[in-house]
Amino acid sequence: MEWYALRLDPGESLFETLETFAADRGLASGFVAGGLGSLRGSTLGFFNGERYLKRTFPEALELVSLTGSLARVDGKPHFHLHATLGDEQHAARAGHLHGATVAILAEILFLAGTGMAFGRNPQGPQLRVLDLWPPGEGPDPGHGGSESREVPSRAARARNRGDT
Repeated sequence: MEWYALRLDPGESLFETLETFAADRGLASGFVAGGLGSLRGSTLGFFNGERYLKRTFPEALELVSLTGSLARVDGKPHFHLHATLGDEQHAARAGHLHGATVAILAEILFLAGTGMAFGRNPQGPQLRVLDLWPPGEGPDPGHGGSESREVPSRAARARNRGDT
């Protein structure tokens, strides 16, 4: 694994900046281990099993926690992020982050999976699950993802290879 510390400045689109960062470095997999700062125009979603119920918060909110993963979707970097945001009354709002702009700053720790290819396997119109491909297996790291097939769990793949 390689790690990167990123600082995003006011007005930067969180997703656009992260995706450009990953594309410029040819990264095909990784994890957002943590993030903090301040965001505005944040859209959070809750997946109810069929679709995302979204709510947008136009005001600046404290970014208390940011986690997620990087995979390839249609050959391009795609970040799946979850965030906890806090307001001036110390109330928290949390969920799947669909979009946000940096209000004051954002500091993010990113761990890149070298030699790994993560993709997103469609499981319906609004849900894509993470494909975890060990080195030498799965699609080309530059492409990632699979068309539509059943993906065994990591434990099942480990059992299939004879290790535990």
